[in-house]
Amino acid sequence: MAAWLDLVSDTTGWSLVDTRRLEEIVQGMSHPKTQYPSVVYFAGNGNRVKALRALFPRNNITRRGPSGLVRLHLSTSTANCENPVIFAESNPFSQSSLGESNWLRWSSDKHRRYPALRNTSQSLAEIQQQVITRTIFPWTHVLCIFVDNDSEMREAQQLLDIPRGRLTVGAQPIPDLMRVVIIFTGNSMSQDGEIKKDILNMPFGRDHRSNVTILDLRDRYELSPTAAFEPLRRLILDEMQISRAKRLQQGVFFSACHLYVLWSRALKSQMESAYAVELDCLQEARENQQVNPIMTECLREFLTQSANFVPIGDIHAFIASALLMDAYPPEMHVFQPEFVFNDISQVLSSLGWFTLDNTDGQYSSHNLESTLKDAMDPKRRVFDVATTTTSGCRVAIITSRISDGKACVLANYRGKGRDNTKTAYEFLAARNELHNPFLWEVARCSVAAPGFFQTKSLPGFGPFQDGGVRANNPLGIAVKESVTIWPSAQKHDLLVSVGTGYYPSISGPHTSPHNILHGSAIPRLIRAIMSSPSMDGEQGFYEALNYIPDLIRLDKKLPSPLPRLDDVDSLTELGEMSYDIPDELVRKILATAFFFFEMDHLPTKMHDSFYCQGSILCTRPYDSTLGERVHREFPGAQFQTAHGHHLGQVDEGSGCRVAFSKTSKPIPILAEPIIQSLYGLLGETAIVFGGQKDA
Repeated sequence: MAAWLDLVSDTTGWSLVDTRRLEEIVQGMSHPKTQYPSVVYFAGNGNRVKALRALFPRNNITRRGPSGLVRLHLSTSTANCENPVIFAESNPFSQSSLGESNWLRWSSDKHRRYPALRNTSQSLAEIQQQVITRTIFPWTHVLCIFVDNDSEMREAQQLLDIPRGRLTVGAQPIPDLMRVVIIFTGNSMSQDGEIKKDILNMPFGRDHRSNVTILDLRDRYELSPTAAFEPLRRLILDEMQISRAKRLQQGVFFSACHLYVLWSRALKSQMESAYAVELDCLQEARENQQVNPIMTECLREFLTQSANFVPIGDIHAFIASALLMDAYPPEMHVFQPEFVFNDISQVLSSLGWFTLDNTDGQYSSHNLESTLKDAMDPKRRVFDVATTTTSGCRVAIITSRISDGKACVLANYRGKGRDNTKTAYEFLAARNELHNPFLWEVARCSVAAPGFFQTKSLPGFGPFQDGGVRANNPLGIAVKESVTIWPSAQKHDLLVSVGTGYYPSISGPHTSPHNILHGSAIPRLIRAIMSSPSMDGEQGFYEALNYIPDLIRLDKKLPSPLPRLDDVDSLTELGEMSYDIPDELVRKILATAFFFFEMDHLPTKMHDSFYCQGSILCTRPYDSTLGERVHREFPGAQFQTAHGHHLGQVDEGSGCRVAFSKTSKPIPILAEPIIQSLYGLLGETAIVFGGQKDA
């Protein structure tokens, strides 16, 4: 079925029949809620059919079936695109096919009927053309009229001169967005110069001259259809692009679902009136629409946080567009005001693009620093070697420079394998004793999220901010630093990424922008930055899986969207949630994180190798509990080096730096540089159980 609209005669006169062909096309689209079609109307003589066959070869244009007033098709080649093409076709100057929808008796019970201007004394031809200009022209983006002679040109002039239906948004009228292309195809027409002069003097030419384009194809009639209509194909693509830009600018860039619903609501009112009427898209959309009580609070928050850096006119345009979109039938879009306004203000705050109370942050830095001093030794400095043991934990704190956002590392170690190779981050080291900031100062830098807390200046290094601006999930830095600390280790023993909670993202196709603000450069850039692996810790984890397949992620699925960074009211609820550690991770930690080899004597050189003896020590004061847990998880466990030399059974030691096992015989070390061998041996100890190496 291709018939869309038809005029049929009944006992009371003529009626307009809607076969619901547009509804059928919209329902057949792959994702109509996020597809934004262009409507092209091919009108005029039989050459329109030749053009349609050439322009849409995959559509069966000439298949048999009723035509009625106008037929409607969906371009097969664009059906699954974001901007599909819906094209209508008919000869508005002929009545020969009117009433043919009566042949569709099998589906006539689904048709809708409307009285067709019955209170007028107009002829059928006049009724036909008024129905077209009222019901089709307001929704047509490109109109192509094919003319072969002077009489057809006059008919086209009369059709375009008929008052047509208009669209408004509230009291704001929308300019006529229909682009008109007049195609000359016949050999019997007047000279080219005369025709163009007559067209420019027509009434529609004076009112809509910028929307009218003349295309002369008379000299191409001997070419193949594809070649003959190639200029028309290119022109239609250009006109559709212009139309899309103007619709977006005017806030009427409708999805396929929007287009069908609004067109259906306008059809009845156009047929009931003796004159062309205006369709108020806002009034139609908000009919019986209840206002969400939370909207007032969201709007107030949004206006407060955006008024300092966005022109008030742009803010009003954005809100009006959002309200209009929110009013359309449910599930046509994914706009949720209570979340979107909150997210927008959070994004703008985190980027530090505006200030509040003439400061760089919303909250007191003094209170934050007092809290950090209470949580750690206020006199501890980050580079204090005396407080760092060789068996202790290596800690790297990530910050970022405010000048260019580059990630910087301040650590309690140096890393003997560090070289002059350039990296994506900078490892900061003290140049003298004055360049040794307090540990709480470094921690203060690492939490200075833009818009929430002021930056912090470290002595000898300058001001820094939250490292999450560049490396919210610093997996790449961790891997690079582990290679630097243990250069002879071929790979890490265990790498764990710890998240702070996540909310599953909504699957499915993403909506395209409904208004110029949402789709302009700055909002697109903000959304891209906030969803990038550098800012989104979860995305950083998924990206790391590309080159670290054995990466373990600890995170908690939250029942609701993530709270704002400063939402302290959510802390109680979040603190009551359980956080389970998988047994597999516990076993890996036991096997890799608590034991190290320490020599009891200097190595002895025998033949071409060095031999050494030593002890396996524990890095944590867990007494006998750790040994008991190891024996429970790994029955019969024993220590060995990566080269397969056994270091003895795992005994139940009694605390930090107390031997869990001692070597009973010297261990050979290959004749390599002695320092490298001893240094590399520290990372080669492993627990073996059941005859297999666990880590």
